[in-house]
Amino acid sequence: TLDLFNIQASFNSEIRKILINLIKEKDSRILLIGSSFQEFVNIIPDRVTKSPEEKLSENLLKLLSGNEG
Repeated sequence: TLDLFNIQASFNSEIRKILINLIKEKDSRILLIGSSFQEFVNIIPDRVTKSPEEKLSENLLKLLSGNEG
């Protein structure tokens, strides 16, 4: 099992140490979700439209490359 908090689990020990330290330091990049991967995937909405950031990035790349169309 890949239980991060179970020392006897088959979780990679080096990765486990790194994650535990980041959690203790309250690193905002770390988020723990108590679910299986399939359960997690099922609750994520499908993205069919581009975010404003993606649109801006595409427009900037077009502008910088000289392709405004």
